[in-house]
Amino acid sequence: MVRLTSGNLHKLQDCIRELYSDPDIKSFPDHIIQVASKIIPSGVISFATISRKKQKLCYAGQASLREWEGLDAFVRHMDEHPILNYLHSDLLRTHRFREEIEQAMDKRFPSLRQAQHYTAAKISDALTNRRYRALGLYNDFFRKNESDYQLLISFLPSGNAYSLISFNRDKKDFTEEERLVLNLLAPHIAQAYKNSAAYEKARQAFTGLESSRKSLKSYGLTYREEDVLSWVAQGKTNAETARILNIAPGTVKIHLEKVYQKLGVENRTAATSVAMGIKDTKKE
Repeated sequence: MVRLTSGNLHKLQDCIRELYSDPDIKSFPDHIIQVASKIIPSGVISFATISRKKQKLCYAGQASLREWEGLDAFVRHMDEHPILNYLHSDLLRTHRFREEIEQAMDKRFPSLRQAQHYTAAKISDALTNRRYRALGLYNDFFRKNESDYQLLISFLPSGNAYSLISFNRDKKDFTEEERLVLNLLAPHIAQAYKNSAAYEKARQAFTGLESSRKSLKSYGLTYREEDVLSWVAQGKTNAETARILNIAPGTVKIHLEKVYQKLGVENRTAATSVAMGIKDTKKE
């Protein structure tokens, strides 16, 4: 059984803590790459998106530690990638070594096709070096980028697309301990992404709320009345609004009655329409 050395365990713990330190969704790919580079030494680390469109497999590069050269050659020969071909044999041309690849991968990863996520795979798991170096993918792309070995993992499925992070180097294949490190790190990468997405959603909602507040000032609403109206406009009941704001439901009702009076409306539906109308006007 493969075990982490104490040094790599501490590095992994540091990386996990650092993963959650930057909630910005826009910088997420670069952040992940910088963190991962500290625990799995590589010449190139790449974060990309693989999508299924119109019965084709499409590659979209997003970020990398040192840029790939001639990425168009990778796209041209993508159907020769042994791991991608194994996972997406229905969308890619039949691999010249498909039988060998399937035998090797089925033996080592019997459930990889059904559960692709958080299972790191190496090109050498699927093909011998001799077979790999006979491919146009290697000669036209990986060799020119000094990448004889690759370790990759996929995660974050979203409809017909998923993200993939790959580690590449030229001198020595990746170890089983490095595979274990990536398997342990991947769920945290996925969770960090979810956190970043939630943070971005909350940031946008807050920005919209602040915009609405400025316009509601003209109606003479107090800060607490604005709070109550904002939650009611999001469909919250009086009881739910009371729990969120840590006040009594009766207090929420009183605030709403004052809101109706100041807005010149008679019920929560009309008050919501006024609040949403202000928000929509700001968007325009």
